Amino acid sequence: MELPSLDLDKVYENKSSRLKREDVKILQDWLVSKHSTTTDVEEIELISNLVECDYDIEATKKRISGALAYRSRAKIFQDIDFKSNSLQAAMETILVSTLKLIDESKTAIFIRVLANDPKLVNASNICKVILAYSSLFFRVLQPPVDHVLIFDLELVTLAHIPSLDMRTLRELSIFYNYFYLGTLEKIHIINAGPWINRLIALFTATIGREFSEKICVHTEANNLHEFIAMDHLPKEMGGNFLSFHQLHGAMKDLLLKHSDEFLHKYKKPSNEFLHIDSSNWDCELFGVDGTFRQLEVD
Repeated sequence: MELPSLDLDKVYENKSSRLKREDVKILQDWLVSKHSTTTDVEEIELISNLVECDYDIEATKKRISGALAYRSRAKIFQDIDFKSNSLQAAMETILVSTLKLIDESKTAIFIRVLANDPKLVNASNICKVILAYSSLFFRVLQPPVDHVLIFDLELVTLAHIPSLDMRTLRELSIFYNYFYLGTLEKIHIINAGPWINRLIALFTATIGREFSEKICVHTEANNLHEFIAMDHLPKEMGGNFLSFHQLHGAMKDLLLKHSDEFLHKYKKPSNEFLHIDSSNWDCELFGVDGTFRQLEVD
């Protein structure tokens, strides 16, 4: 599977944007001055962060510094080696793909849990698969990337819920609330069981109410054709697109193709020069003794 390339010249030339090459150059020079490298933050990432900060250079520097510091501490951004046994196993338990919406200005990221056995589920490693795959597509789309998430939970049972460990949920909370790129418009959950309210309560308590309020629950997938064209809907969902098996194979091939890139990008801890006061998110992640806080959800 080959990804299309993003023409950065067209991104800069977009008349509806306030993006300036000189602002991005300032950020690149700043990273070099902090003994970072361009592999830490690619040009499209700089542009995306600048957009998220409403083109405020100083705010963008702070956001990038925080993201690099967070990335060096969060387990969901460590040991991202898709040739390792652990991530090879994780890739067998999850399907991630992009689907074209009828509204072509938006993209859908489709996520289907494949593991019938909850014991096979490692939430942290599954997050690595989802985040890595999504990042590859985000960087070939013009920012900000308006998108929706579609979670297919057909194979998920109540026994799967405890697999969502608190550390992973806390790390996702920090990522979503402080460093997420793009505009997440909606979260569609399809084929959900009667336990779905418990899962939403868990998301509300950890990731936040704003995230949970984006969730739209569907008991079945029959109405996906309302916003996904039949030619881009998987065969198992009544569409004319590729099958789950084909999409899963393409996902694994793509991640393995970029395996060395991810390993290089995330193997290095954030440079100390880039660390900032992280108290705004540190307290949400770590307790006084450095352990994660426990949470009971009714």
